[in-house]
Amino acid sequence: MFNYTLDDIDNIQMHFIIGAPRSGTTLTSSILNSHPNILATHENHFIMNHYYSKRKKTKWSDEDLINVIENLWIRMPDFEPLWALNYGVLFKNLKRFKNQLTFQQLIKIVYLHHRFGYKTGKKITTIIDKNPGYSGQINRLRSIFPNAKFICLTRHYLDQSNSILKKKKLKGKPILLGEKWVLINERIIKAHSKLPNTIKFIKYEEITENPDQQIDLILNFLDIKKTNNLRPTSNFIIKLKSNWLMNRHKAANTRVIDTKSKDDLFILDPDLKKKLYILCNYTAIKLGYKETLNNKFNLLTIAKYYVQYFLWAIKLNYILMPLRYQSKFIIIVKGINK
Repeated sequence: MFNYTLDDIDNIQMHFIIGAPRSGTTLTSSILNSHPNILATHENHFIMNHYYSKRKKTKWSDEDLINVIENLWIRMPDFEPLWALNYGVLFKNLKRFKNQLTFQQLIKIVYLHHRFGYKTGKKITTIIDKNPGYSGQINRLRSIFPNAKFICLTRHYLDQSNSILKKKKLKGKPILLGEKWVLINERIIKAHSKLPNTIKFIKYEEITENPDQQIDLILNFLDIKKTNNLRPTSNFIIKLKSNWLMNRHKAANTRVIDTKSKDDLFILDPDLKKKLYILCNYTAIKLGYKETLNNKFNLLTIAKYYVQYFLWAIKLNYILMPLRYQSKFIIIVKGINK
């Protein structure tokens, strides 16, 4: 039963889990969801779907509310079954407040109708939205939720690339994984330099090695009362028609000890490792990772790999990203030959 007032909804804190894909965002969300007062949700794109058209609204017609509901899943439709929203109940509860409802309140009400939103005997005091796609939307999210904090999950680029390549066959060139890893993490690093008290980095490697300690650090950062024995939610990922989604995230249902990386069973091509190193190592050092290759590359080797990468990007109509890196090429070389 939905028994929240608008005052209750205003008092619910809103936070986000961000980071590159396959960096432990789902696992961390699953663990936090086992806290009795935390609702940690699956991926969605509700906020950005309606950000430009509805973020300033304070009065809503029935048609407005229907439009919101009908367009919740115009992006990321595969995640809809994980939410199991009852749209009739959601519409009814939104309608109760339609003449005094802010966009922030509306979004929170949608979240509270998630299948984990009805925790027996407990009221939700904190909503945590796990969404790697929001890694580049920090400023927009803060314009709606000015008190929001961000947990950024990081994972070493070789380990993360391994994880992705094991799960799916990529069209194009796997080297673009490294380019995406750099882009996401550099955006967050830049945001962190301006908002050090708003963004906290957590390493995937540390949360799998010592989950209790890392979860305590997260709860302390978010000013949430600690509770004992937080473990992954057993039914966080359910059986879906979308097999790829189930396969990618099913480990989030298991004990953390079972989710430690087995990526050494999948060996990256040595040449790909070198290319990823050239592209990612400087950013990795910023995130606190040590160098993974001992040998230094001469400028000719670096230039050869970089030209190959650039040509692949052109072939894939992905020209904007490498152009963005042209200005950083000297920085990348500096990081490699440090």
